[in-house]
Amino acid sequence: MRVLHLNSGNIYGGVETFLATVAREADAAPYMESEFALCFEGRLSAELDECGRSPHLLGNVRLSRPLTVLRARRALAGLLQRGSFDVVVCHQPWTCVVFASVIRTAGLPIVLWVHMAGDGRHWLDRLCRLTRPDRVVGNSQFTAGAVSRWLSGARVEYVYAPLSLPRTSPNSRAVSTKRAGRDTSRRWWAARCPSR
Repeated sequence: MRVLHLNSGNIYGGVETFLATVAREADAAPYMESEFALCFEGRLSAELDECGRSPHLLGNVRLSRPLTVLRARRALAGLLQRGSFDVVVCHQPWTCVVFASVIRTAGLPIVLWVHMAGDGRHWLDRLCRLTRPDRVVGNSQFTAGAVSRWLSGARVEYVYAPLSLPRTSPNSRAVSTKRAGRDTSRRWWAARCPSR
């Protein structure tokens, strides 16, 4: 399965740490090939480069400057035409608001991954409702519960973020725990995003 993760890339926090972990630990999910598209270069793009997962750069986007939005949408449309992606994951409402129309035009499913609980009153959340993502994922049960209240009608689930564990001996408990987590992630992705 080929997954394209979309993120702004201009800040570095929990979402970006998660994406860097997905890139770094790609061998944990051999059935899934992740690629990344960012609007801004920064710490995340540098970390993805270090992992050998150089991101596709779509161009700096400012919602207050419509031409920057149009240019980035064109860049994404070209990327989606060239790549044979199975699903596009928009991390946070901002990327969904900016790019959902392009993803829909390409005929691909949209997954909105929300990494923080909100009440849905922010203007980006309200605009995000209009994009009608195919699936919604929260980073915790709490976040999923909050999102299901403001994104009514959407199927909202939660997945805890993977962690990079230190390398230890094969008999250690940490390795067993890590393997169990991989199995959980594999089962979740296979059940929710079957290949087309």
